[in-house]
Amino acid sequence: MELLYKEIPEYHEKSNKYFDVDPFIQAGLFGKFLREKIDEGTHDEGFYKRAYGFLNKMVEFGDESIEDILSTEIFIGMYTYDERYLLYSKQYLSMKAHRLMKENINLWKRGNNQ
Repeated sequence: MELLYKEIPEYHEKSNKYFDVDPFIQAGLFGKFLREKIDEGTHDEGFYKRAYGFLNKMVEFGDESIEDILSTEIFIGMYTYDERYLLYSKQYLSMKAHRLMKENINLWKRGNNQ
């Protein structure tokens, strides 16, 4: 969580420290925070580069457990709520992270017969 807080101090200010012990909950809350920034119409390019840059680092340097957390708690949320989230993701995610997101969306669609 320290890296997340260091890279995205705006999130650190609003996060609930009680959930620091559970990476799945914290990732879900960060995904919600990112979606809220998009919903607010925040036009802070630096923020989006840092936020998606953090996700890119997690995909690039993380293991399967990190990919699982991102896939279930962030990427699927980007798909299920609003098309705008996918547009931001396409713009700011690395090719590797975007590919992981698309793979998980396709799995989710097949599992839900969409």
